Amino acid sequence: MDITPTIPKNRNVINGYGIEGFKINETLYNNPTILTPNQIIEVKINSIEDFFEQDLKVILAEILDFEPEILLIGTGNNHQIISPNLKNKIKLKIHDNI
Repeated sequence: MDITPTIPKNRNVINGYGIEGFKINETLYNNPTILTPNQIIEVKINSIEDFFEQDLKVILAEILDFEPEILLIGTGNNHQIISPNLKNKIKLKIHDNI
């Protein structure tokens, strides 16, 4: 008996991850990526701070349209701490959309 949950064909699925990147729908992604149920968006950035400072409003608006239960921000092999200022901006943006 197979108890694997059925996933609709039009949904993105993370098949695995490792030091080389994420495998999404059997394709390897090794750049920063925004993943929603229906979209895969690769982003070219130097640091997590650059990413959010430049595109915070646009990106969070898109992400929050999906009403996520979890927002996971990975920083890759070189751990980067998100500044308190940036955390507050994210919290305020999320609070504004509730």
